[in-house]
Amino acid sequence: MYTNSNMKAQDTTEVVSFRIDHKILKQFDRLAKDESRSRGNMIAVLLNRSVALKEAWTQKLEYLVKMINEEQSKQPDTPFVEYHRGMFCALKDTIASVYGEHEKDRILDEIRERTNLQIPHIVPLYNDGNRYGFDLDEG
Repeated sequence: MYTNSNMKAQDTTEVVSFRIDHKILKQFDRLAKDESRSRGNMIAVLLNRSVALKEAWTQKLEYLVKMINEEQSKQPDTPFVEYHRGMFCALKDTIASVYGEHEKDRILDEIRERTNLQIPHIVPLYNDGNRYGFDLDEG
């Protein structure tokens, strides 16, 4: 017999079945054992953490876009701006490696729309005071 609370749980969750390599499962099992969880619970926890991590990284990217744009308008080539430009570059690359290029592009598009700011370039400043190259994400 289903109660209203059971029906709500069924409406908000879904059973997922998939195939996964044994090597990866062993890693999940080790993580699960370390955290005293079942394999399935560990997979669910890591999926939830993945979503939360993406949200945190998106907030950090948005902060960096705002800060770099603001500081660039005052003094474009300061060590402060270059440091944060490097952090921005690293975080964009991390998001692309974890979630894929398409998701990184989607996140950058959302940030452009929310902030009405351009995405700053990540082309490094060389010792001669020039920048060489281009950044496809800029703008």
